[in-house]
Amino acid sequence: MPSNWLPDMHPSSGFRVPRELIEAIILNLEGDRRALARCARVSSLFLPLSQKLLYQKIVLEPPKYCGRSNPRSTTHLQNVLSKYPPLADGIHDVTISHKGPLFSWLDQKVINWLSDPEDTSLLDLMQRLKFVRRLTIAGTRSKGGAHDSPIIWNRISVHVDNALYHVCDESQHLTILHLHCISGLDISLFDLSTNLEELVLDAVSFVPWQADGDESDFRDREPLPNRSKLKKLCVHTYGESSLHFARYLTSYRTGFNLSFLKTLHYTDDCLQSHRRVCKILKECSSSLVELLFSPSLDTSLFNDPDPLSSSDLSKIRTLSLSLCWEITSDGSHGAFSWLQTRLSQLAYCNSLEVLGIRCRFQWIDNDGAEIDHAEALEWKLDMDCRELRDLDGLLCNATAFPDLTRFEIIFVPQEGDMHLPIEDLGNGICKRLPNLLARGMLHLSRDSLIKLLRDLAGLSSSILFSITFLQVMEARSAGLLSGTPIDILPDEVLSRIFRLVVRPHDEDNLPLVPLQLILGEVSAQWRRIVWHTPDVWETSAMKITSTNLNNVVDMLKSCFVNCGALSCSVILDMEELDRLPWSTSRECLIGLGNTISQYASKLHSIRLHCPPPYWLRPLGNHCSSLRQLQLSWTPPPPGAHVNLSTYGTHEWRKKFKIVQLPWYNLTHLSLYSAPVNVVIELLRGCPDLTEVVSMKALGSSEGAGNPSKFDLEPYPPPLALPKLRYLKWDSQLLAGDRCGPRHGWDDYLLHSTRLPALRHIGWAFPLARSSRDAFSKFIAEAKHEINTFEFIGSQLVSSWLKSTLIVLGPKLTQVICNGPPSSALQPLLNTARESISQFPHLQSLKFVCGQRECIESSILLDPLRDFIQVLKQMVEAGKFVFELENVEVSWSNEDRVSLSRLSEGKFSLEVVQNGSRMHL
Repeated sequence: MPSNWLPDMHPSSGFRVPRELIEAIILNLEGDRRALARCARVSSLFLPLSQKLLYQKIVLEPPKYCGRSNPRSTTHLQNVLSKYPPLADGIHDVTISHKGPLFSWLDQKVINWLSDPEDTSLLDLMQRLKFVRRLTIAGTRSKGGAHDSPIIWNRISVHVDNALYHVCDESQHLTILHLHCISGLDISLFDLSTNLEELVLDAVSFVPWQADGDESDFRDREPLPNRSKLKKLCVHTYGESSLHFARYLTSYRTGFNLSFLKTLHYTDDCLQSHRRVCKILKECSSSLVELLFSPSLDTSLFNDPDPLSSSDLSKIRTLSLSLCWEITSDGSHGAFSWLQTRLSQLAYCNSLEVLGIRCRFQWIDNDGAEIDHAEALEWKLDMDCRELRDLDGLLCNATAFPDLTRFEIIFVPQEGDMHLPIEDLGNGICKRLPNLLARGMLHLSRDSLIKLLRDLAGLSSSILFSITFLQVMEARSAGLLSGTPIDILPDEVLSRIFRLVVRPHDEDNLPLVPLQLILGEVSAQWRRIVWHTPDVWETSAMKITSTNLNNVVDMLKSCFVNCGALSCSVILDMEELDRLPWSTSRECLIGLGNTISQYASKLHSIRLHCPPPYWLRPLGNHCSSLRQLQLSWTPPPPGAHVNLSTYGTHEWRKKFKIVQLPWYNLTHLSLYSAPVNVVIELLRGCPDLTEVVSMKALGSSEGAGNPSKFDLEPYPPPLALPKLRYLKWDSQLLAGDRCGPRHGWDDYLLHSTRLPALRHIGWAFPLARSSRDAFSKFIAEAKHEINTFEFIGSQLVSSWLKSTLIVLGPKLTQVICNGPPSSALQPLLNTARESISQFPHLQSLKFVCGQRECIESSILLDPLRDFIQVLKQMVEAGKFVFELENVEVSWSNEDRVSLSRLSEGKFSLEVVQNGSRMHL
């Protein structure tokens, strides 16, 4: 590094650290952008060198996102170089991407910036960069390919095309070229650069390439002059187009001289490409030291020539093979026989130091078809002892492999292999390779990072962070990764993790500060990801207390602004505001109300705990695009009589009548501990509702009385809610009111609405017989399509439940019992068994215990077995699910065997306990 990057220090400055030492310290921070940025702000002495190192590597992205200028755009970099021209000569690593700030945000207008025919900024910029050593051109790849967005080569603009060809043709310093996710690449690009030493192709497809005539006519033609002397070549392409590149590599027209190649990674398992690889290995046999290869293991091709059997690999030190491991009902069949044959050909004449096997798994049935691994959990994993012992003896032969020090097997799970028996496979291999194990040469591991990426979408945030940390530490200990764990994971992975973390999994324990702001304080990388990913800001949740009272409005505004044009939701816990004096909370409540009204057009979901009741008015008047509304209040103590006009800080119902009804577009309404008259009026005033939940409804806000005292007709004309499919109603708190059970509110609701689309109904029943009779009458008389019935209550009245199930019977597919103690399990199963003939289509029975309990399996086993036996007599085929929640049952092996015998023929039983399927 030239010393003129640090200015001379005057002796009188008092700065006594030698210039060479300062330079060494800053150089040691190369790659740590956060530390370099801080150094640049410490002193003018640190600025020049820190700034140079910061701009050694740049990333160029679309010019705008979310209506803002992108700091990684070509225009922004041009402005920086105009102010500091010497920085241009220090830029060595350039990445061109069209994916926007992060993978999670794909805007077709933005990702096409490379196709803009009027944008010349990239060409102007690349002409200024004279010392580019590494160039990366990257499209967007996603898990499963659902959101892939490759760069389509023939659609890029003329200016971008000229810019890329200018770098490859004019830059004499370009030695590394990486191409990722590109479609229709023109192979002639590789003819331009004459100094390439490293080429990486990942998910790249090529346009057809034709040699000048038949290859047989040009065997004696001289190769092109000034070809790049490649030292590393990585080809991870698949499909037919990969053959075009293989033909180019082995043609006299190629722009690469492969005789200097030291590292070759070739993972295309196409047999025709393999024949070309044989030619490549022949050309670089004197220099190649590392080979990663995916051989074709079709049994019919075992005797055909392949790169391992027909090439001179005597100087290779590291050999990695990606093999397929078949697991059948008879046992597991690895490719060790094939491997042992190929290694025998390498024996006694090799320099091999490391041999690696990456095992991919396939589950094969008796017909040779690949099946899902979940269907083969009980299959044997016995391996062929003879093959492994022969391999063990061969690799431990010091004469055959004198330099071999490490034999590693890496298990690579396929997508969905959540129950892959890695431990069993590993133990079986260790038992059959005793010599390698004894000498410390055998190493077994799991492909941690691949497994992490494939599991991201299906894990909760807490489990996800645990697995991320452990697997990164495992990779670091194996020497596979360097740097801090924060810097290891790419932006795309972190953005997915963040989207899981910010989801409020426990609404009873919301943070005082939105999680997005907390994540942004961890590091510069995390802050950039959070603030540039609108999806992360889609849900804003926090608890309001006296601690954060003064900052709540500003934090909520930040969440709404960073969400961009996306619809968003807000979750607020305002319970503590009720305990504060009105003079203290007034300013905060006004600010929150104004903020929600200001951004009402982008809100699709609002969940508020203990809001002031008068907020119903602005919510109904301003939030016209709202789809989901959940309002909850703390229920009063059991048995207490509440005057709702003074309950809490704010008056109930005082201005509720001026809420604009009907309230259109609202589809989901959830109310907890709200006055029953408010619930019914909202229910009747929202014609687009599809789901309604009202739990622990309180007495009328107009004082004790029945609907007639609420200025409502005793039995108004029924109002149809044609879209309502889910109704859950709990008014048990009204049963203890001193003016009589429920005052007829249940009867009023059932007679004032028509629910033709109702499919799921959940109803809480007090001991009052009149309420149960009213519901039974409604079910018997109404025309409905109800297929799911949910009983809510602390006591199970078997006789009434039986009569209700019989009325619902013919169309009933699911029964849920929610709230009783575990002692109600036996009566529930007996009731279902006695009346099973009335609902022949029943597919599921779920029991949710009111409190978490542990019970013995003997209490449950016989009633469940008797019920299933009766059910099987009626239903010969299908699957029945019995689900328990909040109940821990200690099942013995005998119990599991007994239950498994109930599944026979085309009938199957599935038992789910607390969300986990039990293996019978």
